[in-house]
Amino acid sequence: MNTLRSYPVLRLLLFFISGMLAYSLGFFQTKIAIAILTIALISLGLGFQIKNRNLLSVGIYLLFFLIGFYISEAHRVIDEKVIGLSDLENMESYEVQIERMPEQKPKSYKTYAEIVQVKRNGAWEKMGGHILIYFNLGEQKKPEYGDIFVINGHPREIEKPKNPFEFDYADYQKKRGIIAHHFLRDEDYQLIGHNKRNLLINQAIILNQFASNTYQKIISDKKQLGVANAMIIGLKDELDNDVKDAYSGAGAIHILAVSGLHVGIILLILQFLFKPIQKLPGGKWLSSLLIILLLWAYALFTGLSPSVSRATLMFSLIEFGLMLRRDKNNINVVAFSAMVLLIINPDWIFEVGFQLSYLAVLGIIYLYPYLNELFVFNYRIFRWLWQITAVSISAQLFTFPLSIYYFHQFPNYFWLTNPIVSLLSVAILGLGIATLAVSWIAPLLKIIGFLFKVSLAITNWVIFGINSLPNSRMQGLSIEITEMLALYFLIWFVIQFFIKKETRFLIAATPIILILFTWKMYQNLRQSKQEEITIHFIPRSSGISFINGKQATFLADSAEIADPRIFNFHLKNYYDHYGIDKVNYLEKTSERLEIIESRKEKILWINAWPKGKIVDHFEKVLISQNAVRDIKKTFTDKPDLLILDDSNSRKTVESLKMQADSLGYKLVSLYDTGGISF
Repeated sequence: MNTLRSYPVLRLLLFFISGMLAYSLGFFQTKIAIAILTIALISLGLGFQIKNRNLLSVGIYLLFFLIGFYISEAHRVIDEKVIGLSDLENMESYEVQIERMPEQKPKSYKTYAEIVQVKRNGAWEKMGGHILIYFNLGEQKKPEYGDIFVINGHPREIEKPKNPFEFDYADYQKKRGIIAHHFLRDEDYQLIGHNKRNLLINQAIILNQFASNTYQKIISDKKQLGVANAMIIGLKDELDNDVKDAYSGAGAIHILAVSGLHVGIILLILQFLFKPIQKLPGGKWLSSLLIILLLWAYALFTGLSPSVSRATLMFSLIEFGLMLRRDKNNINVVAFSAMVLLIINPDWIFEVGFQLSYLAVLGIIYLYPYLNELFVFNYRIFRWLWQITAVSISAQLFTFPLSIYYFHQFPNYFWLTNPIVSLLSVAILGLGIATLAVSWIAPLLKIIGFLFKVSLAITNWVIFGINSLPNSRMQGLSIEITEMLALYFLIWFVIQFFIKKETRFLIAATPIILILFTWKMYQNLRQSKQEEITIHFIPRSSGISFINGKQATFLADSAEIADPRIFNFHLKNYYDHYGIDKVNYLEKTSERLEIIESRKEKILWINAWPKGKIVDHFEKVLISQNAVRDIKKTFTDKPDLLILDDSNSRKTVESLKMQADSLGYKLVSLYDTGGISF
């Protein structure tokens, strides 16, 4: 606690967050909360009475713990009352209003909508709630913010993961207040009106679209245009998979989402530009007020997305602290901004962007001053390069355990990427905004637009080059939450050792190192002997993974093997969990019957009508493409398990289920159970 003594707001934030997590995890009930409140009030009363700071501190910390708990509870109760979608099946049709600018996907427009009213039993009734809607690409004009639609049918609850260790998209959306989605065809909906109820958001969208149109006119290269739109205005429609993969591998994926980094760069640019104003009487106040105003103008310009709004509030409070000459205590300011945001929406604590942004900023504020003093350079260019490198290391050190936990990879050349990208990001943001500012002045637009395109070209060249270096990233990393927390404790003790030069921190770090090392050795030994077969759920298809040691073979149709989305969404986390370092891809044959044998199982994969009875015995039989219609006429020897993948029609699945029940066959549908392992 001595280390945190200078940061009282950070201490309060930690207890506040602990209360929120306690509610989320269901760790205690109301009776325990009442007991904690009683202890808190007694501690406060005694503390005031005998003037004991320790008792006062205990009482205040416990109160903030309870505040966090009850704010989370109140937010969840409000959500449940507003959403009210527990009986989706009873909805005949419903009316929605588009509440965000639609995002273009490969086959659809994805947008968020608010339910206005629903029709049940022939009568309309008011209802709240937020859902995801997907409009088919090309069937109609792109939907717009404020459009009002009547939609036939009902939305579907977002399904839980259907494969082992698959990303829980349903839980992710639920934490954002969304529990349902609807994939629409042209005949499913009708546009009945338009109402731009929030003029501020509407203006943000107009500015956003103006910027996108301007960039399209001057940038012909799709990769450059995608980066420009993503970095400056937060539009990702033009980003292709090659660009995303290269930026991820080089450790620069964060610059493709408008967030804290971009707002921070804008803040630094504005502080530099307004430095002369600070020399005037009252100039520091005027400068800070102008900076805060312009930061929010930029947030408006990018569409007021939650990530940008959060970052803008955080940096506005930091600038406000500077205005009040509280620059020595920026950690408290950052902690206060986090508490304000979590009071607004407690669910933000579970968003990866929120967690990474605050950890990165805390790392820079706390660690950068110490790293900056490690090397002293006489030449300004070297001094400046080291400063950027120190900022990058500070942010990376505080975020890498969390990044590994979520993304299962680590960019090995981040120390090379980030200093270069930081410099280029300043150029891209500055030139990109300047391009928009002079868009109606043709001579200036030609010059600044050219420099803007050059900066984008150089950035892409650098990123793709670094990504192509040998061993540019470590992949297949998988850690549990306990390992992640242990890594943070280890990092903290090591940092304290180097700052304070006290061996007690090194002594505290030693057992953590030994435990992590021993656990990793045990994991490697266990994984080297592992064997498992998994039949994956893949929409309208299927695939089989064979794990032997730290190698995997994926057997599927050529289309599934060639589609990177299949691997990234359905397989990657599964392979990372088992420490797979090599994946072999095997294309399924075109034979009607394919026999797959391993040391564990003998599997028959039926791809088309077998043309006669199957007489051999198989432990598992996988049926695809409606290949079996009559179980009794297909099998002589009863299989241990019949498995239906998602390429079978619902009608076929239901028919085979009924037959299996009457004949005593064990049957599962992957649509119902998800992928199965044995």
